[in-house]
Order: sequence, then structure tokens, then C-alpha cells
Amino acid sequence: AILSKSFQSNSLLIFDIAKTVNKTLRALKKLLDTPGENEKQFWTEVRKDDSADVLRTCQLSDGEEGRVLFKVDRQQVIDGLDTHLTERYLKVLDNDVLKSISAFDHRHWPPAGSLEGANDEQIEELYTAFKGFFDESETKEMVVEQWNDMQLLIASTHGMRTRKYHDLWSHMLIHFHEQYPLPLRLVAIALILPADTSECERIFSLMNDIKTPERSRMKTETLK
Repeated sequence: AILSKSFQSNSLLIFDIAKTVNKTLRALKKLLDTPGENEKQFWTEVRKDDSADVLRTCQLSDGEEGRVLFKVDRQQVIDGLDTHLTERYLKVLDNDVLKSISAFDHRHWPPAGSLEGANDEQIEELYTAFKGFFDESETKEMVVEQWNDMQLLIASTHGMRTRKYHDLWSHMLIHFHEQYPLPLRLVAIALILPADTSECERIFSLMNDIKTPERSRMKTETLK
């Protein structure tokens, strides 16, 4: 539920995914010792009636031995989910290029007076990774210099510093693309990396609005 809610939003930032995954992992760890809401309800019903854990001819737990086995199963399921989520998200996110995108997260920048050299290493990492998008004459030093000037402008302008992430960089790309073209090119690359599934969700909703049950004979090509 935690992951689903975050990935279906249209405001998820790529460097916030790890926080969401870690929150999920902590919630799973709690389930090792503390039953979740559905399990609590189940055992409450069992305590009311000795036969509450029997579904027709299928007994859901075989007395005390069954409860021990249930705990073993729960441990294995949670361990499996923990391993899967770590492999699927955290190991992927532990990538120098993806971590360097955090340079654009102005929420965590130091005050304007302490910005000298802040995030330069991340910008250099991104420049190296996406060097193919730059001409030979557009050097790393030029990118870093423009980045420092742009970062200082944003940090010292209250109206910019308080903007939300996507709002800020949309504003910068529209109004400052001529003044700071090189670092904003890296910003544009970072913005097109998908972090959520909201676009997919909207497409599926649109598809369902068009192909209703009454239009069940509509062919795929027509739907496209």
C-alpha cells in the first residue's frame, strides 16, 4: 500500500524512492512480531469460536503446531519481500549517476552563503555520464561555472527557493535556458527519467473510458 500510493502519484521524485522503500521495509519488519490489521481480525475471530479457523473442510491452522508453522511461513514471506524490494529498488538506486541527480533537490541545499562548490562533484558526474549531449567546446568547467551561478541565483531568490521541485525547474527551463543552457540540459535529462506510474495510470483510465463494456467488439487498432 505504501509503495502503490507513492508510485501512483505524479509528484514522486527519483531521489525520494529510497525513502519510500525503506519505510515499506520498516513496516514489513514490524510484521515479524506484530500482526497486521487483517491478521488481528482473524485471530480475534478464532478466539471467539474454536471452529473459526476452519473453512468448510479445510482447517486453516492445526492447533499450536499450526501456529508455529504459520510464524515460520510469515518469516519466510517477509524475508522474501525484503530481499525482492532491496534487489528491485535499493540496489538499482545505489547508482552514482542516479544519486548525483540529488544535486537538483534544492530542498537540501545549504544557505546561499555556503553554496560555494556545493554539488560540484554531482554535476561533474552527470556531465561525464551524459557527455554525448554536449559539444566538445562545452567543457565540464563551463558546466560547473554556470551551475554555480544558477544555484546561487535560486538560493538567494526567495520566490525560487520556495518553489516545488518540478515547478522550479520548469520555470528555470522556460525563463533561463539562454542564460544557463549547460546545467539546464542536465536538469532536462533528469526530469525525463520516470519515477512514478501516474502517466501509465492515466493512459489506462483513458483506455477504459473509450473501450467500455458496450464497445467490447472494438478492435485493438481502433482503440489505438
